[in-house]
Parts: sequence; structure tokens; C-alpha cells
Amino acid sequence: MSDPISGEAPWDERAHAKDPRSGELAADFEFARENDFTLRLKFRSPLVSNHDASNSGEEESAGEDENAGEVSNRGVKQPARILGVYGASGAGKSTLLHLWAGLLRPRTGCLRFGSRVFFFSDGPQRAMNLSPAARRVGYIFQDTRVFPHLSVGRNVLYGAPDRSARRSVEFMESPALSLERVRSALGLEEIWNRSGSELSGGQQKRVAIARALLSQPELLLCDEAAANLDARSGQAFREIMRDLPAGTRAIYVSHDLAEIARLTEELLVLDRGALLYHGSPAGLPAVGPVRDMFFRAGEAPPLLIRSDQMRISGASQGFRISDRYRGSGSGNEVFVIPAASLHLASRASEDLSGFPDRWPARFIEFVEVGGESKSRLARVAIFEEGGPECLVPLGNAAEDRPAWQAGEALICLISTMRGLA
Repeated sequence: MSDPISGEAPWDERAHAKDPRSGELAADFEFARENDFTLRLKFRSPLVSNHDASNSGEEESAGEDENAGEVSNRGVKQPARILGVYGASGAGKSTLLHLWAGLLRPRTGCLRFGSRVFFFSDGPQRAMNLSPAARRVGYIFQDTRVFPHLSVGRNVLYGAPDRSARRSVEFMESPALSLERVRSALGLEEIWNRSGSELSGGQQKRVAIARALLSQPELLLCDEAAANLDARSGQAFREIMRDLPAGTRAIYVSHDLAEIARLTEELLVLDRGALLYHGSPAGLPAVGPVRDMFFRAGEAPPLLIRSDQMRISGASQGFRISDRYRGSGSGNEVFVIPAASLHLASRASEDLSGFPDRWPARFIEFVEVGGESKSRLARVAIFEEGGPECLVPLGNAAEDRPAWQAGEALICLISTMRGLA
């Protein structure tokens, strides 16, 4: 059978490790539940950015995603070992993970990881569905699913493969996934012999993470994996994720854009079963369908800005930005700043000497959302016209309705960052 997504000839499974696309995630499917929820997705990961494609002479991937003309992809640097997935509750994030794990089955379409087809069906008469055990997938569930009758140690080692296996040898040679590092980094040594029924929620999450990692998966599925972790454990987990062995991919689902930006340069945004955006977190648009998704949740989109954009503007000097909003990338940090933390002022309107954390901005337009009680926001470009855009909430009082004109110079204040190291 040829590759159902690209149409190319089938690959030799024995050549999987040598295949240059052995880490590619490819999906083109439709899934439907009885409650009328439908998930339709088509994507290939990692993306090749327009810049990379033009330099390499390869065909751009931007035209390969055919999701209703609203999908865009911007600035992804290859390779992206971790694919982030963001969306509101009910968007289809956990469903997507279940489909990759084999716990749910699409109606039609294809799921492929590297040279291995997990699922393919073009109708009721022709279908193949690889069993969950054969997919070599590790899964960190939201609800941890720790065995209460087993010790922490037996929970962690449950499902760990024979060390003589080829995949096991590759993992044991990786210091990131050694039993010693995982157990120490996640603070499991002191509770190693404790029963699973005696653990707190945070301890259960650490056990579930260690168990999934040490099962030595080729594809790691993470559903709100950092939830319930304290700061130390969260940082240790992120460091382990950044050090995943070569050839291992991960799909990381989270409600926290800052958490996703800390781990990956490639993002899927889902909304009510559809793909709105595929690209770099820093390229997430503040307008169009993405904006509407945030508005339905009662908030404005956050400002996502790269550190290189700050350096170009010369505006980062003297800024003290909280680690809460700090992401990471290949040489560029991505700062994810909630819209509620942003405020605007006219340059000549007041004394701003008490606000060291501020950026120049250019006003674009006013935006109103809501029903009878409308909320007003200002759409601005940070630093200069053509710079990163964001929507800044304004109050509904008369004094909160300034008469700014398009192109007017403003100052953007970042209130929650003042005084933070």
C-alpha cells in the first residue's frame, strides 16, 4: 500500500531508523462521536518554514495543509521534536491524543508516524488499525491512572521493555531517560517503596510521567502533563522533555500557552474540532478565527513576542520579565503575556517614570466584542507599524474611551512584570 497521505511508494519497515522522515507525524482524518462532535484534521509535522524552504530549495509545506483557508503556518524551525496542541475545553485536544494512542478510531483517513501507518481507511471495505501495543506510544494522562495496589517503583517500571531490546539499548544510552536521572529529577527516590494509594495528586503525576518516559516510547503523548507539579518538578520535567532521545517525538497538550512556548517551536491550535493555526507560537495571530476563539472564552488573545524582536527594537533594556511568561526556543525565547497584564497610555498624557516595564506601540483600531454589554479593546502594533500585534482591554467608563487615531504613538505598559526578577 502506498503512503495514504503523500501517495508515495511504501517504505521498508527495516529502514525506519534511516528514513529521513522517520520522525514525521502525518494526519488526515475525520472522527465523529455520537454527541455530534466531529474532529477533522490534516497536518504534517514538523513544518518547514518559508525561510527554511527557500534556503533549501525544497517545496514549501504551507500549501499542504488544506484546512479551510483560515489555517496559517509561520516561522517553524525544523526539526521540532515536540508538537504543542492548544485549545479551549472541548476543542478536541484529548481526542487527538486518544486517536494517536489507538484508544479511539477515526471514521476515515490516515494517521502515520514516520514509516509506520497507525490507521488507514478509505471506506468500510478497506481499513487497517494498528493495535495500541504495537504503536510504541507512551501516554501521560490528565488523571494519572496510577495503580493503587502497586508501589511507586513497580508503577514506574510497569511496561518498561526488556533492556536487551534494540529500542531499550538506544534509550539506556541516553542520559536524559536513564532510570537514575528520571527518578532523581522527579523526586521519586524518597517515595519509591510507598503504595500508589498513599500518594498526593502531585506525586501521582510525577509517577505517571516517569512511567511513560521509562516505557521508552517512540511517540510520547502528554495531556496536561505539567498540571499539579510544583515549580521544581515542573522545571525538571521540562528539562527531560528537551533532552528526549533522537528519533523520539512528543505531542504536548496544554491549556497554558506559556507552558507550550517553553517546550516547542511548533503549535497546533484547535477549536471545536477544527485546526485554526499551525506554526510557531510566536506567530500566533491576534486577529481572525484565533481572536474569536479567545473572545468566546471571555478573554483577549495574549501577546506572544520573541526575544529577537525585542532586541531589534532596543526595547528590552531594563526589562525584568517573570519566568511565568518566559518560554524557550532555539536561541530565541518566546514571552507569553496575558492581555489582562497590558495597559496603554498616550506618550504625552501622564508621567510614566514609575513604570520601567513599557514598550512603544502604534494604535491600529478599536475592537468591540460582546452583546448588550460590549467590551472595548485596542488593537496595537508593539514597537512600530508592522511589529507584533496584540489586543489590549479598555475599561467601559468614559475616561477609558480615548480618541486615538490610526498610527498614533502610544506606550504599552506591562503591569504584572514590574519588579519581577
